[in-house]
Amino acid sequence: NTGSNLLDNDQPVFTLASCDFPQKEADRLLQLIGSRAESELHFKRLKRNKAGQDGIIRMLRDPAVNPTSVKMNVFLKRFMVTSKIVDLLIEHMLHLRG
Repeated sequence: NTGSNLLDNDQPVFTLASCDFPQKEADRLLQLIGSRAESELHFKRLKRNKAGQDGIIRMLRDPAVNPTSVKMNVFLKRFMVTSKIVDLLIEHMLHLRG
């Protein structure tokens, strides 16, 4: 995972995802994973063992995880760099100009 390293040639893809669940539904989905984590679940840890992998699959197969509740975008990082420049510099400058 190269995260925000947008110039990494070894991993040229950037993904961005979000979800929108009512609290009760989110809690139910988290229970499907079966983790004993105190606060936050991390894919990095869950993927390391069979129980974590199975939990991820159980959650992703649940009907509540669908195109209405989960959105994902995939970008080639070289284009993401351009969009960040526009977002952080050009758009801000134009906003200041009114």
